[in-house]
Amino acid sequence: MERAREEIDYYHRRLNDFNGTVEASGSIASGVMVSRDRLLVSPESCLNENRVEALMHHEIGTHLLTYFNGRGQPFRHLYAGLAGYEELQEGLAVLAESLVGGMTSNRWRTLAGRVIAVHSLTEGLTFVETFHLLCEEFGFSDSRAFSLTLRVYRGGGFTKDLIYLRGLSQLMEYLAAGHDIEPLYVGKIGLQHVPFVQEMRRRKVIIAPRVLPRFVSAVWSAC
Repeated sequence: MERAREEIDYYHRRLNDFNGTVEASGSIASGVMVSRDRLLVSPESCLNENRVEALMHHEIGTHLLTYFNGRGQPFRHLYAGLAGYEELQEGLAVLAESLVGGMTSNRWRTLAGRVIAVHSLTEGLTFVETFHLLCEEFGFSDSRAFSLTLRVYRGGGFTKDLIYLRGLSQLMEYLAAGHDIEPLYVGKIGLQHVPFVQEMRRRKVIIAPRVLPRFVSAVWSAC
C-alpha cells in the first residue's frame, strides 16, 4: 500500500487535484482494483515487486489518471465514462504494463487463458468442460485452470476478461496507423469517441489531458 501512495503522490505533484486514496478492502477477493477515486487493495494480496510496478501503471497510471483527467474536463461525462469505454481503458492499462516490463510470459498466458474460458462460456460449455479444456488442450495446471474457470463462471458468467486483449489489439492497430496516444487520456473514452473528442477540443469544450502517465511523460522528455 505504501508503494501505491508513493505513485499517487507522484501524480498529485503534477496535478493538484489528483487526490486518490488507497484503502484496504475485504470486499474484493484478491489483488487490487480502482473504484472512482479509490484504489482498493485486498488484505490477501501478496505480489512480487515486478507485479507491483505493473499494477501501479495499470491501476493508478491508467484508471485513476483518466478518472481525474475526466473530472477536470468542462464536459464532465468523461470521468464517469462514455458508453463502451472499457475496452480502451483495459487496452491502455495492459499496454502500460507491457511498456514498463510487467508483462511476463505468465501474465500473457493468464490473460489468454481468460479469453479461452470466456469463449467456452459463451459457446455453452459447462464449468467442468472448460476446466478440462484448459488442462488438456492448453496445458494449464489443475489449480490454474480451476482459478481461471471459477473467475469466468462465477455469478452466472463474467465475460469482462475478454476485453483486456481485445482492447490491446484494437489500441495497437490505432497506434500502428499513426494516431497519437495523447488524446486517449482525456478521460474514460473508447476509440470510437476519438473523432468526437478531437472535435470538442477544437471547439474548446474539452481540454487536453492535464497529466499523462509516467511512461508517456518519460518518452516525451527523451524526445
